[in-house]
Amino acid sequence: AAYMLWLYQRTMFGTVDNPKNENLPDLNLREWATFIPLLILAVWIGLYPKPFIDRLDTSVSRVMSRVNSADVQLNADTNETQLPARSHDLPVLEGDIVELPVRGGAR
Repeated sequence: AAYMLWLYQRTMFGTVDNPKNENLPDLNLREWATFIPLLILAVWIGLYPKPFIDRLDTSVSRVMSRVNSADVQLNADTNETQLPARSHDLPVLEGDIVELPVRGGAR
């Protein structure tokens, strides 16, 4: 975050280092016409994201139902109850101890 603030300060309030850039014009009408709808859309999504989330929810539900039905089908083929495999890439909480993966196998 600090780097982004520093970048913003230098680009928006800093001096022009290259003499070629001293006479650059501000945005023209075409650029404003492109920028304003994007700005309105970004503010709208930020303030009221429900329509966009609802639109995504249907697609996500379909994907999840396909994934879950494939998982049930795989488990039905083996005729066994299987627990999901433990991932060794993620920390596992056991009491107050956290196991983290170690490079090179050393402990």
